[in-house]
Amino acid sequence: MASSALLKLLCAVLTCMVVTVPHVEALSCNQVFVTLKSCLVFLRSGRGPSRECCEGAMKLKNECNTKALRQTACKCLKSLAASLPGIKEEYAEKLPALCKVPFPYKVSRNMDCSRVN
Repeated sequence: MASSALLKLLCAVLTCMVVTVPHVEALSCNQVFVTLKSCLVFLRSGRGPSRECCEGAMKLKNECNTKALRQTACKCLKSLAASLPGIKEEYAEKLPALCKVPFPYKVSRNMDCSRVN
């Protein structure tokens, strides 16, 4: 009987611990790439952008709901633009308007991510 009461108490304590653990924000460049990989054709050729590309851009914008996340996404976009061959900056700059996704900064290789709010 004592073990049953102890088990119930342990379950209650563990439940409280899970409920009160703070949420940690994190965003990786891999997540940014996966979210926007359907935009590569457009970013290289100017054809499109596809519905999937625009949905990815909207998803990224919606997920980056804090200054820290927006700055991280900005840094990832800069890094990806520099590392992926064939990305045309003029197409990247047009993507938010074409997808009707208001990005909080101008997308370019020269963007200052520390100034993103």
